[in-house]
Amino acid sequence: MLKAGVISELIVVALLSAMMGYYLWLVSKGRPLPKIRRIPAIDAIEEGIGRCAEMGRPMHYAPGDFGQISGEWGPAVVSALNIYKYTLKLAAKHEVPVYTSLPGVAEIIPLVQGIAREAYREEGKPELYKEENILYYGPSAYKIARCGTVLRNNVALNVQIGVFYTEIQSHAVARQIGAINIGGTTRWTAMYGQAITCDYVLICEEVLAAGTLVSGDPGMTASLAGEDVVKMFLVALGVIGIILGLMGNPALNSLLKM
Repeated sequence: MLKAGVISELIVVALLSAMMGYYLWLVSKGRPLPKIRRIPAIDAIEEGIGRCAEMGRPMHYAPGDFGQISGEWGPAVVSALNIYKYTLKLAAKHEVPVYTSLPGVAEIIPLVQGIAREAYREEGKPELYKEENILYYGPSAYKIARCGTVLRNNVALNVQIGVFYTEIQSHAVARQIGAINIGGTTRWTAMYGQAITCDYVLICEEVLAAGTLVSGDPGMTASLAGEDVVKMFLVALGVIGIILGLMGNPALNSLLKM
């Protein structure tokens, strides 16, 4: 016998799988997918890089405090790395140096190095790759080290998008030297710090949408579209449940307890 409430969860999972499968089928047939809207924080990256080029100053990028591409935070880390590659390619066009502060997880080092090499090679400027600009500080000192990197190199753009515990210090340092701050995290408990200190912010799931947008990957777009349809369905279901509850009708509540 199934546990109470499991049937409704299974229905949601089945619906999500069906919608994602449908949009992936559209991809396989070469049919158009829903478009992802432009996100101001992503547009601001290009603006900030142009500012770096005009001022003759470098930029700084940090892909979060978590470096694992598997597990709970895997999708957010992958999205942060997609945005990182997009940022590097824009920086390569203007020949703006990029200092990258890695999280305290060693497994991300070769991955980031590979992404950087590929980004510069795709822009026809492999000579811009500088391994010494990809900085790994270990598991204990990376937060204060990020502050030092931002300040020491006098960056004009500070982009920190990924999964963060809390991140205020390096944004505050960047603001003191007149840099543009662009932040984003999927952890709502860490969102407040970036909202306070950043000029542009990706709020929670916007990180995933932004990573999909800049990647241009049809499979990721299909998955995102399927998830959005299911979210709209659940919101509508919630509204109907509230209305029925106010009318004294427990039908939906009873259904969800199945």
